[in-house]
Amino acid sequence: MSRTERSGPADRRRGGLRAAVTAATGCALVGGLLGGGALALPAAAAGEAPRTTLDNTLLHGGATNGGVTTVSAWLRAGEVLQVDLHPLKGGSGSGEGESGGGTAAVTGPDGTVLDAQVFPRGAPPSTTAGGSFVADATGVFRVSVTDDDVAAPVNLVWSIGVSSAAGEAIAGRVWSTSYGIQSGARESYPRAEDRRSTFTLHAVTETGARYDMTLRDYDGVASTLQATNKGNVRVGSSDPSYLSVPMPQSIEAGGVGAQYLQPSGRTGVEGLQTYKLFLDPPAADLPASIAPAYAAPTIADLAYRRSGSGSNAGSLTGVLGTQPGTVGVDIDADGDGRWDGERDVHLSEIVAAPGPFAVAWDGLDGRGDAVDTAGTDVRFRAAIGRTNEFHFTRVDAESSVGGVSIVRSTGGGGDPAAIHWDDSLLEDSNSERYSVTSRVSSGAEGVDSGGGVHRWRSDDTDQDRAPNANDSVHGPTATCAPSTTGPTERTGRRPRPPSVP
Repeated sequence: MSRTERSGPADRRRGGLRAAVTAATGCALVGGLLGGGALALPAAAAGEAPRTTLDNTLLHGGATNGGVTTVSAWLRAGEVLQVDLHPLKGGSGSGEGESGGGTAAVTGPDGTVLDAQVFPRGAPPSTTAGGSFVADATGVFRVSVTDDDVAAPVNLVWSIGVSSAAGEAIAGRVWSTSYGIQSGARESYPRAEDRRSTFTLHAVTETGARYDMTLRDYDGVASTLQATNKGNVRVGSSDPSYLSVPMPQSIEAGGVGAQYLQPSGRTGVEGLQTYKLFLDPPAADLPASIAPAYAAPTIADLAYRRSGSGSNAGSLTGVLGTQPGTVGVDIDADGDGRWDGERDVHLSEIVAAPGPFAVAWDGLDGRGDAVDTAGTDVRFRAAIGRTNEFHFTRVDAESSVGGVSIVRSTGGGGDPAAIHWDDSLLEDSNSERYSVTSRVSSGAEGVDSGGGVHRWRSDDTDQDRAPNANDSVHGPTATCAPSTTGPTERTGRRPRPPSVP
C-alpha cells in the first residue's frame, strides 16, 4: 500500500519515520539493541522441564488453518521424537472434551509417513497416534492433526517433544506457525474458569526478530493462535488492517467481519510471512533456515529518477538490507532545508521483504501544486519503521481474561513490551456485541503489556461467538540520508535538476 500525506507541521506520522539523519551519505540505526529478559514471563528455562504441549489445551485442525494444524520438530540424527495424541474421553463426539472426528499423522524429513491414525467421531482415549521415532538423519519431522469437520474439531490431548538418545529432554525444538486449540484438557471442571490456561509462546520471524507472547487465563473453543506480518487483512488487500474484527459469520457491527480474513498460509496475500511459535525459547543449535540470526535494520542506496522531463513525478528507490518494514519518505518540496512545511510531502510504502524498493511520487507538493522542475532543489530522505511487523491474532477467542503480554527481545528503542490494538470496528456494534475490552484502542504510542493487556471478557450473550483480536508490535527504525533530484553539490551553488533522457 502506498499512502500520500499532504500536510503541514501540525500533522505527524506514526512509526518513528521522522527520525533525525546523522550522516550526509549513510544510514543510522535509531536506538540501540536491547537484550532479552526485560520482563518476567512464565519460565520454561527456569528449571522447568521442556514443554511438550500448551497447558490445558486440546489440539485440532482449525478453520483458520484450512482444517489442518501442523506442529514441527527439528532433530539431529540419533535423537528421538516423542508423540502422543489421543481423545480426552469417548462419547457421541458432541460433548465437552469429546472428539468430533479426524486424523493424525507423523511424517519424517523425507516425507515418509511414520504413523497415521483415524479418529472416528466420539473415539475413546484408547485410540492413539504417535510413538517414539529415532531420527536416521538430521531434519524436520511434522505432526499433522486434521478435522473431518472444522465445526466439530477432532480435539486431541497432545504431547510432542524431542529427547537425546539417552532419553534427556531437549528444549526449543518444537514449533507451529498456527495452533488450532480448544481450551479444556481435563475430564471435569468444578468451575467454568478452570477451562482457562496460561502459557507462553516464543516467536521467531523470517528475518530473526524474537518475541515472547504470554496469554493468561485464555479460553478458546475451536480457536486458533497465530502470528504473521499481516494480522487481520481486508478481503482483496494484502496490507495489515491493524484492526480487531468480529468473526466472519457474526452479525456484529453489520456483519463487517465477513470483509476480513486471517491469512494463515493463504494464497493471494502478497508478502505474507507466518512466524514460528516455539513451545520453549528456540534452541541455540537450530539451523539458520529455522531460526535465523537477527540483524539491525538498514536502508541505503537512495536514488531518485523522474518518469519524464515535464514534471518532478517519479520514484525514490533504495535497498532494505536486513529487515522488512514500512518505508517512509519525506520530500522537502519547497527546498528550504526543512521537512515540516505545508508544501512538504510525506509518503509511506509497506515493503514485505528485504531488498530493493521503490516509492512513487506524483510530483505535487503538499498543497497539491506541481513542483517546478526549474525551481529550487527538492530533497528526499527515507526511513524504515515498523520493522519485522508482528501481529498476534487470537482467532475465535471466547475470553482472554488475563490479556496478552508481548515482549520484543531483539533490537529497537522504546518500551520492548508496548503493543498496539484497535477495536474501533467493534465499538459501535449492535446489541449482539460478543465481547468487551477496557479500552477501544491502545493509542499511537501503544500500551505496556507487561501485566497483560487487551483483555477480552466472556461472551455476554447466548451467541457463543467472539472476535478475532489483533495485537501488533514492531521493531526499530533506521533512517537514510537525504537525496536530491540533482547532482551532488560541489561548488556551493544550488544544484539544478537534471534533464531525463
